[in-house]
Amino acid sequence: YKCAVTNTVMLAQFDESRFPTCEKKCTDNLRRNGLEVEGCKDCPANSKKYECLCKVQCSSNLIRWGGGPLGSRWCNGNDFGMPPLCGPLQRLPNDGRCSAPPVSWMLDNSNCDNCEVGKPCNCVAKCKDGFKNVKLDI
Repeated sequence: YKCAVTNTVMLAQFDESRFPTCEKKCTDNLRRNGLEVEGCKDCPANSKKYECLCKVQCSSNLIRWGGGPLGSRWCNGNDFGMPPLCGPLQRLPNDGRCSAPPVSWMLDNSNCDNCEVGKPCNCVAKCKDGFKNVKLDI
């Protein structure tokens, strides 16, 4: 018997434990007029797994009229869900008639121009095509 030396080839490979773990960013769909948004720019799409400090509020002198909730938001895998709809506080007009509700990018209304305070009115407010009413109490 003879002793033989085998040729050994070194295998080079990356240490994957040192690579970053990458995940898709959430689409920041909360950037709209009337909203103050902070901490939502770099949230991962699966932000429930990670801490995401996304918060949305109405801008000063505005109140929430509808749409999505105010406060902390988490990504639903694609975006932050329906943004809140904020607008000015409606003041009672001097002539006893209600101001028509606002028409927005997601809300439409009809027959709301001549409503009188305290009387029945044929005003109809509904979500525009492509939007769904998610408020359960109306």
